[in-house]
Amino acid sequence: MKKNCNSLVLIFILFFGALTQSLAQSSPEKSNRVQLEWDRVPGAKKYEIELIDPNSGFKAKSHSQNHLFSIRIPVGKYQLRGRVADQRSVWGAWSNWTEFEVRPPKIKTLRFSKADRKYKTDLKNLKALVGFVWSPSKEANLYELKIQKGDGSEIVFEEKTEALKQQVSLPPGSYELEIRGCKTQKNQASLCSDSTKESFEILASQWLSPTLSKETLIGSCKKWHSPNLSSLKILVEKRPFLGNEWQKAFEGPTLSEINQQALAQKQKDKPVWPPGEYRWTVWAQKEGYLISAPLSQECLIKPTEEQLSL
Repeated sequence: MKKNCNSLVLIFILFFGALTQSLAQSSPEKSNRVQLEWDRVPGAKKYEIELIDPNSGFKAKSHSQNHLFSIRIPVGKYQLRGRVADQRSVWGAWSNWTEFEVRPPKIKTLRFSKADRKYKTDLKNLKALVGFVWSPSKEANLYELKIQKGDGSEIVFEEKTEALKQQVSLPPGSYELEIRGCKTQKNQASLCSDSTKESFEILASQWLSPTLSKETLIGSCKKWHSPNLSSLKILVEKRPFLGNEWQKAFEGPTLSEINQQALAQKQKDKPVWPPGEYRWTVWAQKEGYLISAPLSQECLIKPTEEQLSL
């Protein structure tokens, strides 16, 4: 019988090596409930395992009549060993110690302040404020956040927090948020859950359109005011009297350049701006933003009495 008992212990040790590898891989997803299963040891009547956490001093033993164990243990780094008893209830020798980890469970819920996860930049600072909240990870006392560009080329934000929410200001672009719960331990490396990842996007906002002033520009056309620190696109179209179609006359970024174009096309003894119907369309744009909605006005430059008499 002694030979048979030694044989059982040897078989158990061989199977136990496969068991502990499976345990370490599955435990993070079980929310602290560890499922143990291995092939039956022929002739075994009872199974016993012992776990210790050297860092916290935690110790536990568990018995089972079969090859299945289901135990609930805190997050931590453990050492595990096991043994079996034969039909006489004689216990064999303990196996060697094997190390494994139980990590906090993965964060299940991550919500953004906008349901479609699409944000627009603020007109004042070229950025959008992105807010998000998440569900707690059991036993985690710290959360690690990382935001990187959508193509993975650059990490733009990293933070460690005990809170369950965060706000971040970011410029336009596509991003991926990665968050995990961790349990910090004195003089020990943190134990962290698997990462929860979600993507979001920040869209450039449309810049402010220019506005008309009360000052006269040319003929009945009015001057305009554009937003500060913005560039302009100006399009001038002309339509002959009694005509139907508008024709592009000038285009440029400033009124000064438009006037220079008009001067360059001026005919001898003719005014810079000949009589006719004009349509001025102006757009404003700022770096990091979409071009503004157009401001358009139609106006008339009447011929003078001298021009009418010619």
